[in-house]
Amino acid sequence: MGKKRYVKGLRIHRKHLATSTVKELMVEVQAVKHWRFSPHFAENAEKRNLAITQEFASEIINTGQLIEFHTLQGRPRVILRHMSTGITIVVDLDSKVIVSVWHNEIEDNHFNLDTTQYLFGG
Repeated sequence: MGKKRYVKGLRIHRKHLATSTVKELMVEVQAVKHWRFSPHFAENAEKRNLAITQEFASEIINTGQLIEFHTLQGRPRVILRHMSTGITIVVDLDSKVIVSVWHNEIEDNHFNLDTTQYLFGG
């Protein structure tokens, strides 16, 4: 089977993904055994005072909730959130790189989310 192709600029919130699609994406994410941290990830972690180890990143990958799928950079990426801490990461499915990290307050229900940025309105 050939490499999957994606439309560049696509951004879909979890609530607009079929349950089967969420499961397929999580299987793909969790199948990767060795994720690398990008320089951007390291910069964000330091700037935001987040000490993210490879072990904790693995925990987010294995137990986190898929929040969004997007192809804003022309590559398939998934946003995952560790629901008990609010730590959120972006993983690039093609390069097997953890691209970015940030912290969301656990109580943050994203009322200010700009839904116009999402296919189907977030």
